[in-house]
Amino acid sequence: MSKSKGNGVDPLEVIDASGADALRFGMAYVSTGGQDIRWDPRRVEMGRNFTNKLWNASRFAFMNLEGEIDPGPPERLADRWITARLERAIETVTGHLEAFDLGATARAAYEFVWSEFCDWYLEAAKPALQEDDPRTRFVLRETLTAILKMLHPIVPFVTAELYEALGNDIEIGWAAWPEADTARTDPEAERAFGQLQAVVGAVRALRAEANLPPNQRVRVFVDGEGAAAALANADAVAALAGADVEGGAPEGAALTQAVRDAEVRLPFSGNVDLGEWRERQQKRLADLRADRGKSEKKLGNPKFVENAPEAVVDEERRRLAEAEDLIERIEASLQSVVDAQ
Repeated sequence: MSKSKGNGVDPLEVIDASGADALRFGMAYVSTGGQDIRWDPRRVEMGRNFTNKLWNASRFAFMNLEGEIDPGPPERLADRWITARLERAIETVTGHLEAFDLGATARAAYEFVWSEFCDWYLEAAKPALQEDDPRTRFVLRETLTAILKMLHPIVPFVTAELYEALGNDIEIGWAAWPEADTARTDPEAERAFGQLQAVVGAVRALRAEANLPPNQRVRVFVDGEGAAAALANADAVAALAGADVEGGAPEGAALTQAVRDAEVRLPFSGNVDLGEWRERQQKRLADLRADRGKSEKKLGNPKFVENAPEAVVDEERRRLAEAEDLIERIEASLQSVVDAQ
């Protein structure tokens, strides 16, 4: 930006359009501590999306915090997991902030709040909240309170308003900073919830492969040593993936996804139109084989390999490897259906 060229950015205009917190967070997120920052309005948009996400997550929490609260140790897997992850987040964010690294502070807080708290914990906690579990309420309140405190140095306005809405008597700026507590660490909960996340990811991939609508409830089967976490927390899997999970293997043909120490199967019966699915996979195979042929023809041309930029050649090799991998997986999936019939 140059004042003489007249291409500067007026921060007041940005604040009017997106809010002060969005601007502050966007600039902090890209901060490197020692280099100039290239202005990119998309970062402010990201900051606005983040503050909106925080606001909506807090509104959901407020609707579920009424009622009895039990400060006893968390019992459900999702509660134990987010408590352990919060411990790690507090330690990481505090360390970056004490080192005056605002960029690393913002990025660590963003990852915890968006990916772990909003995308995973709030969804996994819904069954417990619907059952009025007082310990889940306590974990939710404590986690949200700590999040608001950690974010306050970067996004002060929205965090101050949400902290007051939680019913706190003092302003957030005067509240004690969240302290790390090794008693909250729980490697077993992190391991088990990681397995549950893998199962949920596999179910989502199977739903996409079967082209099922998001609102269609399905039955899936999980088998193997790593199935215990998903089976013991079937309500969380249902909330996260829209699936009723059972142990063992189904009868008849099924789509399969392998995860760590387990296999996830989506049976065709009652879920997928087998003929339509087979037709769709055959079309995908035809398209992928055509793409593979194009890549092989390019890479088989010495002039292309010798004269094209190295990045272009590498990209073509990546496309070929990706096409071959997908072809192999689809052919294996089609063959498994034939074998099961």
